[in-house]
Amino acid sequence: MAKALEMWPMHVIEEALGEDADGILPRAIRSAELRVRLPRHHIEMLEYRADQQETTVSGVLSRELDGIASAHLEELSAALPGFAEAMAWPGALGNRKTPLAATLLLARLRHVRYLSTSGAACVAKAPNV
Repeated sequence: MAKALEMWPMHVIEEALGEDADGILPRAIRSAELRVRLPRHHIEMLEYRADQQETTVSGVLSRELDGIASAHLEELSAALPGFAEAMAWPGALGNRKTPLAATLLLARLRHVRYLSTSGAACVAKAPNV
């Protein structure tokens, strides 16, 4: 699962898991939409970084926010329910579904990747959370 997180954005993983996502992914790591207003130079910077990293603006923000989360892990874990679990996932949580989920997820993601590289239409949508 950790390898999948390095390769694909969370919304793609959620789409690949389909209905199984609710039983595999902790609620705290499920994606949700956030609308923000930023100065244009911040938006241009995010778009530039996304192009440089061959990812999306969401991917850039997610990585940057993970850095902030790591720097303030103790405080945020105490203040936010589910935060420590989200930061530890998919580590040693004792989730018996993780090996099976990893196999299922990787198979589905390989199929999605094949469809997208074979020219077939492939669109991943973030689920309503």
